[in-house]
Amino acid sequence: EPPEMELLKFFRPENTTVSSRPSAEQLSNLIKTSLHYPESFNHPFHQKSLCLVPVTLLLSNCSKADVDVIVDLRHKTT
Repeated sequence: EPPEMELLKFFRPENTTVSSRPSAEQLSNLIKTSLHYPESFNHPFHQKSLCLVPVTLLLSNCSKADVDVIVDLRHKTT
C-alpha cells in the first residue's frame, strides 16, 4: 500500500521568533482619529486676543487588540 501523499507541509525555522504583539506602528494604524469642531466661530479679537475654540478628539480602536494611546498636545515647530 503506497504512503499517503502530503499536499502541504508547514514549518518554521527554529531561529524565527514570532511577535505575539503588533508593533507600535501597526497599532497606531488601528486607531481611527477624527476632530469635531464648529464650522465657524465668532470672537471679538479687539476685546480679547485669545480665542478658545472647542475641539473634540474622537479616538476609535478598530481592532480587538488592547492599545495604549498617548496624545501629545505640545506645540511643535515646523
